[in-house]
Amino acid sequence: MRVWSYASYFPDCDGDPAAIWEYSIALDEWHNALLEARDSFWAARTSYPQWQGESQQAFEEQSLKEYRLLDVLEEGSAKAGGAVRDYHDALNSRLRVIRSIRADAENLDTIYDSLSWAEILGGGDAHLESQFKSLKDYYKEQLDKVAQYQAECAAVLREALRIEPFVPGDDVPLSEKKALKQEQLDALAAIIESDDDYDFSLAQGEIGDCYFLSSVLALAQSKSGRDHLRSLIKVHRNSAGQVDGFYVTLPAAPGDPNPFGTDAVFVTDVYMQGTSSSAPGLDSLLESAYAQCYTGGVNQWYKGGAQAGLSAQALYALTGHLCVPTSTLMTSPANIQQAYAAERPITAETFLESEATVLVDGAEQTITITDMHAYAITGADDQGVYITNPWGRNGIANSRESTGGEFYMTYDQFNKHFVSYTIGSSS
Repeated sequence: MRVWSYASYFPDCDGDPAAIWEYSIALDEWHNALLEARDSFWAARTSYPQWQGESQQAFEEQSLKEYRLLDVLEEGSAKAGGAVRDYHDALNSRLRVIRSIRADAENLDTIYDSLSWAEILGGGDAHLESQFKSLKDYYKEQLDKVAQYQAECAAVLREALRIEPFVPGDDVPLSEKKALKQEQLDALAAIIESDDDYDFSLAQGEIGDCYFLSSVLALAQSKSGRDHLRSLIKVHRNSAGQVDGFYVTLPAAPGDPNPFGTDAVFVTDVYMQGTSSSAPGLDSLLESAYAQCYTGGVNQWYKGGAQAGLSAQALYALTGHLCVPTSTLMTSPANIQQAYAAERPITAETFLESEATVLVDGAEQTITITDMHAYAITGADDQGVYITNPWGRNGIANSRESTGGEFYMTYDQFNKHFVSYTIGSSS
């Protein structure tokens, strides 16, 4: 008699559909309460017509900002409830399939138990083993789907129930976001799902995340790097088949709640003062996802934020490969050339502001090298390096005018004007 059975290999997957459904009801109740609170808050703004003056105006301005936050949370709670219900339905469906698999395995057990030892020793159970292997493969497929549904639900909850901290004093806070329009969602989805190459040219906005955007630019210097960046973004469609957002998976996300695996972030909006704000691209989605991983969002001084950092940490987040900055005092032109030829991303960091006479589009120009700034190395030869400013431009020294974003300088100049460089690993 066997001490095991085929059916014993197929237990139910983790997850309690009844408890999940109860949670979705709780989210619905929370949503209704938020809806009522939001409407009451709006009514309170005009409940005292006799109140006049500067204090009333200040209250109006501040309460409008608070109302917008309530509006975001109310909308998010509705989205969260929908995501939990979708997960409930998906889990129920997978459980039914798994129980069907287990029923098939029980049939195999019945057939096996009907065999004599002579038949078993003669290989009479070979066809059972073949079917058992097929069931195991199918079972693993169901578990993988459940894990995917879990990650996607978690990503939606994280995005939907999160309000980025507001830092007073800014007319347009850095944390201000705008929802992507349907035509923008569709256009970005077409790029992601296309086999065509994608130009990751970008222009940093007011957010101080040059270290992150320079890392994106550095990766984008090779076809393999561009393909890797695009592979981090997955299109999501609602039940009607419309694109409603993107899952962005960062191999080593900061603040990852799942330290034993990759972290998926759901993105439906981008920063108003972020990269390429006038025409959001894949860089905008990556920026939004990266900042979402920080408690403070882009607000540096509120419990940490994505504003200000080192390109080494950004390259790690984007690729999952650790790297460390190298002082330019130890610059090896051959090392930089080899790294570039091997399609490895390279960034460079400054400390002090300086002026440098460099080549821009083959012509000499004296530009300002910005202090505490990160650049991408976008080319290298025996004599020097091509460097690109994530601003998309460089300021002309002693002038309010600007010139192109990429320039060429010798290795001696590089050692003089830059404090360090970072070579990442191939994606």
